[in-house]
Amino acid sequence: MLCFLVLREVPTYIVNVLITYLDVLVCFRRMMSELNEGVIEIDGPNIDPPRVSCTIEKRDAQKMSYSDFFCNYLQRNFPVILTNIGNEWPCFKEWVTPEGTPNFDYLSQFKAMVPVAQCNKKKYNAQEKNDMCFKDFLDYWKHYDPIKDECLYLKDWHFFRDFPDKTVYRVPKFFANDWLGEHYDAHPELKDDYRFVYMGPKGSW
Repeated sequence: MLCFLVLREVPTYIVNVLITYLDVLVCFRRMMSELNEGVIEIDGPNIDPPRVSCTIEKRDAQKMSYSDFFCNYLQRNFPVILTNIGNEWPCFKEWVTPEGTPNFDYLSQFKAMVPVAQCNKKKYNAQEKNDMCFKDFLDYWKHYDPIKDECLYLKDWHFFRDFPDKTVYRVPKFFANDWLGEHYDAHPELKDDYRFVYMGPKGSW
C-alpha cells in the first residue's frame, strides 16, 4: 500500500521510464549469460510498455571500418560484439601459452604490488581488496584449487603506470578517442591513468 501511495504522486512518464529501465536490466542480465552464443536475442518480460527486444551482432573487427562502427553502432547506441580485435597484441602472444593457459613463467618477470579482490568478501558495495605481490598472486593462480582455495581476482592494476616502457596492446581504432587516457597523458604530474589489467582463475570476477 505504501508503494502504491508513493507511485500515485509520481508522473506517469517517470513510472514508464522506471519500468523500461528495469526491463533493460533484465535484458542485460540474460545477455551476459548468453554472451558466448554469437548472435543473442533477448526478450524482456511482457509488461506495459511493450517488452524490449534486441539483437546483438558479432562482427569481425578486421573487416569493419571505423565509419561502419560509428554510423551503425556508436552513433545509434547499438551494442556489437567485436571479434579478432587483439590477435596481434603482444600480450596475446606472450602472456598466454599456445594451449591458451596463462604463461606464468613469462608473467613472473613483472615485479610489482597489485590490487587483488576477494571475490566472496564484500566491503560496502564492492569486493574486499588488498595489495599483493604479483609473484605471490601468480603462485596462487598456478596452484589454484576451486574447492580449497579462496577465489581471488587481480583487479584494476595500473600496469602501464608501473611499466611505462612496455607496450602490450594497441588501442583499437574504434576506441582511439580515449579522452580519459589522453587527459592523464597530458598531465603526467597526476601520476594516474585509466588503463587497467584484470586477470584471475576461472570463476573469479
